[in-house]
Amino acid sequence: MSNHEFLTPEETAALVKVSPDTLRVWRKEGKGPQFHRLGHRTVRYSRPQLEAWMAGSTTTKEGAL
Repeated sequence: MSNHEFLTPEETAALVKVSPDTLRVWRKEGKGPQFHRLGHRTVRYSRPQLEAWMAGSTTTKEGAL
């Protein structure tokens, strides 16, 4: 897999085993894995950052591309 793979909220939710709505709430509350906003509505998650978050080694915030 590429280190530059970006996942949709639906793909991310499936990996984390939560609903896409839970991810949305986490984004608003500053919780959950780091995400990237592409425009006003498009959100993506970097697979390497998601894996690091799942391993417990990162903090949550919106990331820059």
